[in-house]
Amino acid sequence: MPARDEEKQARAKILAVPSASNWPSNWYAIVGGPSSGKTTVLRELERRGFRIVDEVARGILERELAKGRQPAEVRKDDIAFQVEIFQTKLRRDPFLPRQELMFFDTGLPDGVAYLLASGVISKISDAEHPGFEITEAREVMRKAREIKYKKVFLLEQLPYKYDGIRIEGEENARKIGRSLRELYDFLGFEIVDVPAITPEKRVELILSHVES
Repeated sequence: MPARDEEKQARAKILAVPSASNWPSNWYAIVGGPSSGKTTVLRELERRGFRIVDEVARGILERELAKGRQPAEVRKDDIAFQVEIFQTKLRRDPFLPRQELMFFDTGLPDGVAYLLASGVISKISDAEHPGFEITEAREVMRKAREIKYKKVFLLEQLPYKYDGIRIEGEENARKIGRSLRELYDFLGFEIVDVPAITPEKRVELILSHVES
């Protein structure tokens, strides 16, 4: 079978995930630009006994680094990288426990903010346009509207640190943070700003906004 046909079938299978229209809204997203402290906050939440859902992008990068590739090489085609993230999330998130309180390291549609920050789209609504060629972007926007995270915690940017995986740089990291706010405002989610305080105080702030 030609590779193009195989790709079409793979995409069709990914997009044919269960409808989220009846999902509970007991999920919270922890979002922010690169080097905003998301991982540290999530590890502290995990230490306190909460279930967290790990970031897809970092997992992909770590897998490729283990093969001897470099971050810049993996992300040379950034659109293909974001598509892989979309596909992985669409295969995973619809099948997670529906009644369980969970904190997500990045939300389902975060890649759309990266597309905006990188100039692939000029405004968030472009990702939902029927003619937009990245069909996975349209799908994650649709699923995000159905999921309705209870709240989205947007972490303030911290001083940028290179960790062997990040390649954005501080200016782009801040741009991604602004794009994330635009994305979740557009989707109508409640955004809770989390300032640059200690990880413990950040977690306390987050938990004060979690509905029992």
